[in-house]
Amino acid sequence: MLRVVTHILVGIIGIFLGVAVVERYPDATREVTRSVGLYSLEKKNTESPAPPTQAQPSSTPAPPASLRELPAELRGRTRHAALRKLGATMAASDLQAALEEGSQLESLLEQEAFYGGVMSVWAESDPAAAFDFVRKSQSMALQVSMGKVVLEIVSEQDPRMAASFIDTLVSNALRENLVETVARAYAELAPEEAAEWAGRLPDVSSRSGALGEILSTWALTDSEAAIQFVSDMPQQQERLDALRRVVNALGNDDPERAMRWIEQVPEGRERSAMIDEFTLNHGFHGPRETLEWLTQLGDDGDYRGEIAAVASYWAEVEPAEAIVAAYAMEPENARLALEAIAGTWASNDPEAAISWIREVEDPGVQTSLLRNAYSFWTANEYGPAIRSAEAIKDPLQRDHALLGAMEALSATRPEQAFAVAVNISDGSMRREALLGATMQLAQEGQQNAERIINDSALEDADKKALLERLRTQNEPIFF
Repeated sequence: MLRVVTHILVGIIGIFLGVAVVERYPDATREVTRSVGLYSLEKKNTESPAPPTQAQPSSTPAPPASLRELPAELRGRTRHAALRKLGATMAASDLQAALEEGSQLESLLEQEAFYGGVMSVWAESDPAAAFDFVRKSQSMALQVSMGKVVLEIVSEQDPRMAASFIDTLVSNALRENLVETVARAYAELAPEEAAEWAGRLPDVSSRSGALGEILSTWALTDSEAAIQFVSDMPQQQERLDALRRVVNALGNDDPERAMRWIEQVPEGRERSAMIDEFTLNHGFHGPRETLEWLTQLGDDGDYRGEIAAVASYWAEVEPAEAIVAAYAMEPENARLALEAIAGTWASNDPEAAISWIREVEDPGVQTSLLRNAYSFWTANEYGPAIRSAEAIKDPLQRDHALLGAMEALSATRPEQAFAVAVNISDGSMRREALLGATMQLAQEGQQNAERIINDSALEDADKKALLERLRTQNEPIFF
């Protein structure tokens, strides 16, 4: 009986305490209720609840906030990239601290990387102040690297503002290094206005660089206007440079159009410069068309250098096709192209080139090609080339091959060149080769040259003539 009464009293007291808690801490009771409810739900499961998962610390370290925190093991490009990122991060939070931090770096390359990051942030928020910092820097290299970062950002948003920054520069050298960064963006916005601005730049190098970029861009959108602007330029050399840039731009965009335009230019220095520019740039991309065009120009210009250059490039990639195209030319141009092909092909695959040359039917062309091929081959690897030349059975072919080898060695290995010349069988060719080799030997010392001549297997009359030539180098020699 007593036990029952005790349980009843405990229950009454519990109810009373619960009511008191609810009245005093109503929110707490909700939490308690929620916890009890969750606990009650969990009790229905057969397994005990898993302990709560604790958040694990991140394995990625926090990015460095100063140079002292930069990992010491970083090297090369990885370190430079980290420095650039650090510069941008510090500039975003405390620009002055970032500028002072960068001055602690001793390496110029590291300074360029760090300040590049700083400028990438500063140019967005206050481009005028950023560029003023560039102008006041004491290092030309830093001025150039920082200036390019600032001007690239400003040019994307306001090319006219970027151009006005260029106008504040006093140093011609700094202006020359930075002007092209602005010119292309300005030309895309307003090409004629940009060209007029470039024409007012105070030094020739800056004008040339800016106009080149502007005209290259302008020519792709309105070539006639760009060409007319160039035609009205007063300075001949600057006009030539500008014409080259226009030709190059047109040649890359529309080669056929560029060729037709060049053909309309009157013969003279400007036309020759344009042909040269087009050939050297577009000729490598369309060698067949360029060679055909060069041989059909029908003027008095000397384009042998251009023909040889295009044929040589073509031989680098497709020697067989280049040979076929060369044979389709007029004889003089064909021989010029074939000689270029022979030299280039022999540099890359001498056995294949020599095999082709031996099948050439015209003896005059064949010996000329052999001379060129062995000259190029000897310049690359003189030992195998000379042994190959000496093994040729036909005396005429052998002599031309040796003459080519001697010419390649003459400037850099005159003693070996002299030894090769001694082995030429044709008297006239041998004397020509020996004279050339002797003059090169003399540049390394007359006594040494005399020793080599006296020790050679030449006949006494030939030795005497060469020794006499050494003593009177400015007089003609007669054997």
